[in-house]
Amino acid sequence: MPHRFAVLLLLVSGHLLSAQDASKTPPQPLVSEERSPEWLMAIERLRSLPRPGDIQNAGIFANIGDVVETTPEQKAAIIAAVKAFDAAMVEKATKWEAEMKATRAEYEAKIIAALPDARRDAAKKALEYSHEQWFPPLDFEAKLRSEFLARKAKAEAKNSPPEELDGHRKELMTWIKTQRQLARDKNADVAIQLKMLLDPKEIERLNDFDKNKEVPTSAPKKK
Repeated sequence: MPHRFAVLLLLVSGHLLSAQDASKTPPQPLVSEERSPEWLMAIERLRSLPRPGDIQNAGIFANIGDVVETTPEQKAAIIAAVKAFDAAMVEKATKWEAEMKATRAEYEAKIIAALPDARRDAAKKALEYSHEQWFPPLDFEAKLRSEFLARKAKAEAKNSPPEELDGHRKELMTWIKTQRQLARDKNADVAIQLKMLLDPKEIERLNDFDKNKEVPTSAPKKK
């Protein structure tokens, strides 16, 4: 009986310690909430949707124009149709993005309403500024690549001697480094401006989420 009682005490104390440990565990950041699998699957379906004429299943990826014997003119017509489809999808995606932003604003209003009353205006301004400055990294890389190729083609079109072409290549590499540094500077400035909309304690908390390599050592002064 004493042995059973001792075991029971150990179990109870173990549960109490676990509960204490759980109470000491800091809450998970809200950004750790993953997007729903249904949302991710819906986006993936849209991203990988077969284009017109595509056979895309059972380990096969081909266009019907490559399977059915076609003339060069017919292939050109197929290519034109696929490009027109891509353009139409971009137009639809642009409209959908606008609708998504409107829906986000609707639900963001609910989030603002859930915050302490005294901090709602500041939080709203911070979110609005953050959304205005947001852009996907792919946009930056695509723009950088497009301008790089244009500059490269312009340099090579001059029929310059090899030593001048080598100089142009070095200039292009320097240009790329400069553009990336400008992007980093812009990110750092956005972080500073964003923090200027918050109070000192909020800046301190936001710093925990700041992945910039160079974080301001002192809290920026509020405007």
